[in-house]
Amino acid sequence: MLKLGALKQAVQEIQIANSYDAFLAVFQRCPDLLRDETLIMLQTFPNSDAKNAIVNLHKAVAQGQTFSGLIIPTASPIAKLARQVLNGGLTLSEAISRLRSLPASEQIGNDDIEGMLPFLTKNLERAPSMLAFVWCWLYFEAAYVAASPAVQKDFGLMLIGVMPDSSELTTYWKTLCERTIMHVEVSKETEFWAKLMSKYVNCLIQIQTNVADNIEIAILMCRTVLTICDRARFPTYWASAMNALGAALCLRVRGPKAENIEQAIICFESAMQVYTRQSSPKEWAVTMQGLGAAYRERIVGIKADNLERAISYNKSALDVATRDTNPADWALTMKSLGIAYSERILGDPAENMELAIDCCKKSLEVYSRESTPQYWAGAMNSLGATLFNRICGDRVENIENAILCYEQVFQIYTRVGAPIGWAMTMSNLGVAYNERIRGDRAENLERAIDCYRKALEVRTRDAFPQDWASTLNSLGIAYIVRIRGVPGENRKEAIRCYEQALEVRTPEADPQRWALLMCNLGSAYQRAQDIERAIECWRSALRVYTRSGDPKGWAGVTSNLARVYSERTCGELQENLQRAVESCEASVQVFTKETFPREWAGAMLVLGFVLGERGRGLLVEDNGRAVQCLRRAAKMYLDLQLPNDARNAFMVLGNVFYENGEYQEALAAYSGALEQAESIRFVALALERRANILRENVPLYERTIVCLMKLGRPLEAMELAERGKSRNLSDLLMLRDVRPKNAPQEVVEEYERMLFRARNLEEQLQYGDRHEVRTEVIGSVSRDALLRRQKEATRQELLQVTSRMQDLIDVIRDDDPEFLRKATTFTIEEARRLANEADATLALFRVTKAGSFVFLVFPNGDTDVVETPEFTADVLDEILVRWDGNQPVDGWVARYYAFQRAADPSVGAVAKQAWLIAMDAALGELYERLLKPVHQRLRIDQAPSDKLRRLVVVPNRGLAVLPLHACWWSEDGRRRYLLDEVVITYAPSLSTFRRCLERDRLWRTGKTFLGVANPAPPGDLVFAQWECEQIVSLLGNEECLKLGRELATRPEVMRLAGKYHWLHFACHGQYRLDAPLESSLMLAGGETLTLGEILESLVLRSAWLTVLSACETGLVDFREIADEHYGLPMAFLFAGSPTVWATLWTAYDPSTALLMVKAYEGLVQENKSKSQAVRDAQLWLRQATAEELLASLSQKEALHPSEGVVLSEVASWKREMRFGPSAKGRPYAHPYFWAGLHCVGA
Repeated sequence: MLKLGALKQAVQEIQIANSYDAFLAVFQRCPDLLRDETLIMLQTFPNSDAKNAIVNLHKAVAQGQTFSGLIIPTASPIAKLARQVLNGGLTLSEAISRLRSLPASEQIGNDDIEGMLPFLTKNLERAPSMLAFVWCWLYFEAAYVAASPAVQKDFGLMLIGVMPDSSELTTYWKTLCERTIMHVEVSKETEFWAKLMSKYVNCLIQIQTNVADNIEIAILMCRTVLTICDRARFPTYWASAMNALGAALCLRVRGPKAENIEQAIICFESAMQVYTRQSSPKEWAVTMQGLGAAYRERIVGIKADNLERAISYNKSALDVATRDTNPADWALTMKSLGIAYSERILGDPAENMELAIDCCKKSLEVYSRESTPQYWAGAMNSLGATLFNRICGDRVENIENAILCYEQVFQIYTRVGAPIGWAMTMSNLGVAYNERIRGDRAENLERAIDCYRKALEVRTRDAFPQDWASTLNSLGIAYIVRIRGVPGENRKEAIRCYEQALEVRTPEADPQRWALLMCNLGSAYQRAQDIERAIECWRSALRVYTRSGDPKGWAGVTSNLARVYSERTCGELQENLQRAVESCEASVQVFTKETFPREWAGAMLVLGFVLGERGRGLLVEDNGRAVQCLRRAAKMYLDLQLPNDARNAFMVLGNVFYENGEYQEALAAYSGALEQAESIRFVALALERRANILRENVPLYERTIVCLMKLGRPLEAMELAERGKSRNLSDLLMLRDVRPKNAPQEVVEEYERMLFRARNLEEQLQYGDRHEVRTEVIGSVSRDALLRRQKEATRQELLQVTSRMQDLIDVIRDDDPEFLRKATTFTIEEARRLANEADATLALFRVTKAGSFVFLVFPNGDTDVVETPEFTADVLDEILVRWDGNQPVDGWVARYYAFQRAADPSVGAVAKQAWLIAMDAALGELYERLLKPVHQRLRIDQAPSDKLRRLVVVPNRGLAVLPLHACWWSEDGRRRYLLDEVVITYAPSLSTFRRCLERDRLWRTGKTFLGVANPAPPGDLVFAQWECEQIVSLLGNEECLKLGRELATRPEVMRLAGKYHWLHFACHGQYRLDAPLESSLMLAGGETLTLGEILESLVLRSAWLTVLSACETGLVDFREIADEHYGLPMAFLFAGSPTVWATLWTAYDPSTALLMVKAYEGLVQENKSKSQAVRDAQLWLRQATAEELLASLSQKEALHPSEGVVLSEVASWKREMRFGPSAKGRPYAHPYFWAGLHCVGA
């Protein structure tokens, strides 16, 4: 080992000469120098070539590794550890642990440490860096273990003087301060001790672990400094301690927050007695910024005034802490000012938010991810929050930009390294996903819930009680609006979140947030039908929301109470209604027509509803007042251009008249409601949104139909029945097929721009009213209030855009009169023409709560309405599902899904038999209770004896999952089915049927065939393969293509489907009741073609017929009341096919194959219509004996013999037919085998 003197001499030679030659000479003279257990810090050579040469020399001789001028020998234990840290192999804390566990023989002694101190000091002075710090800190750790107190103190003082002041080193600064303070004599080194204590307190405040304890220690240390360093002798240190104490109190977790903030303000104001703008401008600016932060968080006093003072203090700080003179303080203050602007109550909210965004962006001009990562992450988080709350700009993009900011923050704020910041950002991200417009709504809510739960891993009740409560409130909101899961369980989870948060938020400590939670809890209880608890919660909230202190909040809660009193079942009805009336009348004393017109109209709407309910009881004279209130509410909503609210007011007004049998007045009110509903639908461009609008208005259409029938106006009722059906598909077909022709290009381009913008605006509005709960307040203005302002601005812009679109449509129609013509209402005259053109009777079913109506339009133009008052929507629901409490126990659907979900084969067999029995019973009951009078009316209008009647059925509600053609009755001692007498085609709506008929007649004339046959894996539908082979043989067309087994891939199907006239899918299929857009056809390799993908990507320009010979391809959601159900037939109709054959349940492979081949024979050999081909094939299969089926198959096999596994499976089936239980009967007589197939479209 070289002696210390020799080492010093060698280094001095190199430094004096300052050249590569000098270094090389020393290295040649002392080859062991770099292997010594010491450190040489070479001064950076002015000659870069010399420096590079030194680096290369070190690499060449493999004696060590160079880091920014730092040469680390390889032999030293400290060197090895340092190298591992710098290379990322160890964390510094891990290296320290290993250093402390070294054996005694490898420990560094006191003399070696003392001798290294000057060189380490020189190293840090010349080239301060994280790399140099790692090396020095390891020596410091060694000193702490082995060196004397004097050396420990010297080492600590050295590091304090030169260690980088980086937020990444906060933990090490804390350790350094703690170790050095031990060696300081307070009485002799008071100023140094005070300085060290100030640094120590700053470290405690910044560290993100054990926060509550650290803040308490910081407060204690500050008070200790204030005890020793009085203002008279040590004014600067006294003021510094006051500032630090104020900052610690602002962050304090324990104790009442309001009291902590008040004490913090006193501390900052005390510090300003020493720190004046003239004498200590830098410190004065820091104190002003602290005051700004304290007033921003202040609970005592008027919030608006507190925020104004916060803004003023931050602005004053910026007058001194400019970007040029003090960029770090300037950036911190700018960020604080931005937060204050984002919470500001006074002034224009949109302008305030823009100022907040500008402040955050300015702070990021100083903070960078590389040099100040922690501060950069904090500023990015604030920017994300302000972008999320932004009022100006595109709401969709604002939320997406906020999410992008939060995701970048996670690169710095990690769960381990910065748990507080990580949890705060995770909670903010949850809020953003909760409100996100883009993407799948259900998935966004799941991500929001996941974010909140992750945040709660850090934000525990003990560590951060207020943040814990805030996050629980947000989590409760997410559960209230959650789409997935069981609704009742979601509501229970929301209630649990709110109740837990209330364990921390008390009316004494934080009355505003406590009241907010009570309101949210009340809303949750109301949704859970626990009206009594909802009332209790809202009454409690009124302890804070008083008429004098918060009149708007008081009126809002009072209005909520009015609603629940009107729904209350506990207690006397008239007493509850009286309380509801009193609550409404009280709320309108604040919500006046002039100051709060929308809220006033809402209160009048509730008052009108309550008076109407009361008028049905003892106080009949209240009906007059109810009508007056509701008309005033409707007029105000019309004046405010709020069509959804106006519709509600007209609807309630109509209900008042309807319940009193005043059908003419009810019809007038309902007509007003329908006008508003249609205006809402007019601006709705998204498929889902249009369906939701119709779904929401089904009761309105039904009651209007009843009024028209009561008034003897059946033809108008028929028109309205078609209007009330969901017309998404017919609209989409029209929009896909019709394009502007001959119009000026600039007009078309502007129309397309307006259309794109309107869709975007509609998307923003889609989730605007989805929940009634309140989010955390921003100042005293809730986020909901900001969103309402954003929504109102968006609605106004959408009205302007759609108005401009209508102007452009009028211009386009000057050159193209057909453009969008078919978007008009479907009239009775059009229905008559359609019946005549189709040579079919149109049967429009309308099952309502008040009974059923079947509107008939005959080919000769005659019309009729068959009424069945006893067959209500409730009766239909009972046929589908019978409930025992919350459990489905019987009915068509209940038995079917019990069969489908049975895992055990023996259980499945029993469940299947139960379903078949339920099917048989339901089809008989359906005929007797609904179809019998319709059938009798059809028989009156007999067709010529040589011609079958054709019936186009437009079902609604759950009728869409039932094979009406298989409904049966007994006649002359035998069972008869409806398809025995009529050929039935199904259609989603009359307008859709018309469009399909036009396509069928004008377009496809070829007979090219694409068959998807038994894709593999699984490849277990052998008869499906036989089915396709037989159809190809039957067509005998060279242009027929069969994609069998492994060839039936998704890319190949998508590539070829648009080129063929006949598409045939013989494969597995599945309907997803939980997610209809995920319903699919199974293709090769485990790939699927989903309903959503068909709607989005598939274009069938040549298709004439699409056959879905798979399970559940015609199944839809039986719960849907908007009538146009999302199923695979709808998707293929939209894609371009005029007709779809589909199945209503799981298909039995052999019988389905025989049925399909027979139907194709009818099409190809006998030139039957597509619907009659299906009907005749069903009759044949139902009536065929086993012997006849065998003969038919043998005949087909003779023409086109099967091979391999198909031949084996066919042989097995033949044995079953010859020798099985069905050998002597009609094996496929039960509707299960044939009734599932139905024809949809033309």
